[in-house]
Amino acid sequence: MDIIVEVTLFCSTYSDESWKRHPFNPDNNINSLLSNLDREKSNTLENGILSGFQQKMVEKIVFELNGFGNVFYEIQNEPWADDPIKGMLTLKTLTPNPNNGGWFQWADMASEASLEWQKMIAKTVVETESSLTNKHLIAQNYNNFKSSLDKVDPNVSILNFHYVWPETVGLNYGWNRPVSFDESGFAGSSDSTYLRQAWQFMMAGGAVFNNLDYSFYVGKEDGTGVNKAPGGGSTNLRKQLTTLRSFIESLDFVKMKPDFQVVVHSPGSEVQAISQPGSQYAIVFTGNATKWVKINLPKGKYNFEFVSPYTGKPIKKGFFSHTGKDIYELKLPEFGEMIALKIWK
Repeated sequence: MDIIVEVTLFCSTYSDESWKRHPFNPDNNINSLLSNLDREKSNTLENGILSGFQQKMVEKIVFELNGFGNVFYEIQNEPWADDPIKGMLTLKTLTPNPNNGGWFQWADMASEASLEWQKMIAKTVVETESSLTNKHLIAQNYNNFKSSLDKVDPNVSILNFHYVWPETVGLNYGWNRPVSFDESGFAGSSDSTYLRQAWQFMMAGGAVFNNLDYSFYVGKEDGTGVNKAPGGGSTNLRKQLTTLRSFIESLDFVKMKPDFQVVVHSPGSEVQAISQPGSQYAIVFTGNATKWVKINLPKGKYNFEFVSPYTGKPIKKGFFSHTGKDIYELKLPEFGEMIALKIWK
């Protein structure tokens, strides 16, 4: 199917004001929940009998959706928000305004209590589906920006991050799980910002780019709205993301993995690359328009094509032979901000 649906089972509450309206708040619930239950503990095993109701809800959702093959489950959206612990200190940020709050200073992680509860929810999904026809993937949302995960629940199949940096893929590639850019935003409204994030992440070896699109809202269900929001999205951006999809589908993508050796030097630009060494390579350059790139390839004859990430149109194509003895210098065409390169034997 062309449309994949992420079903998020739970979400953090974020604020005491939101907790006043929450159905898990004992003041709003007739099921004799803990009278002193607060939002920080609602999605932990310290929530009294609430965990049992949460499991029953998950069982019902999973049972009803079992017939849909285009669904995967995320345990909880941003589980670190209610009771965060410090993860990796971020030395840079995706937001253009470093004085806009402080949440971007750290890659906050979920607490141990949250992780134990999430493990229970993932197990509930697996056990519920054990007697059903279809089995679905489970995603866990770990943190913003970047982190190197020290453990992954065996029941979790997809590693979700928000506002994620490309290097997160390499940090977690050894887990042998799809790494997902699960939410974008807080970096202005420009289409080029989110297009660049998508290309960099996927060419770093990412598996999913799942952006927030603020051009959809009530009255603009066709996605043509212009919204004052902390992120982007537009008809134009969706067309440009289709270009990225077409580029990926022109490759035998599942055989490729992050490649940190193919580009030896690309002055003035940042590089992400994936490859099936000796067979196919995909590279994106962002930044200043460098005039050449030095690449490390084995001996052989190669085709190459430079593509505009904005239009999908070829900018320059050709072929070359390489002895394999020296680093090969390939001339780059002029480009603005970003250009993609495909090389195949």
